[in-house]
Amino acid sequence: MVTFTTPFTTPETYTIELENPILGDAENLDIKVQYRESMSGLLRSYISTPELEILNLTFNSLTEAKKDELVTFLMYASGNRVQYTDYKSTVWLGVLTSNPIEIATVNQHFYNVTIEFRGRAS
Repeated sequence: MVTFTTPFTTPETYTIELENPILGDAENLDIKVQYRESMSGLLRSYISTPELEILNLTFNSLTEAKKDELVTFLMYASGNRVQYTDYKSTVWLGVLTSNPIEIATVNQHFYNVTIEFRGRAS
């Protein structure tokens, strides 16, 4: 199980628990490379260490009720910091940046939902 909580700093929080996302979910780094030329003409590159990681999480076969609960949570969490606890019990702090929310209908009663989370493990 994975857990999303917002706001995580106040006594009144909104929490949702979901089954584990599909393993193999994308994890991207926002790396920036700068090229500078020294006075001697030597070209040097500098890689800035990313502050945030981008997690693309896909949840398969959500029931309609769980899909609606997730969409409500995403609307409530919009603009707020979110605490994400993954299946390895690693706690992440960040924001949900899915816009629009990707919802695919599997059949009449099940849905696949993909969301994007930007943050860092604490």
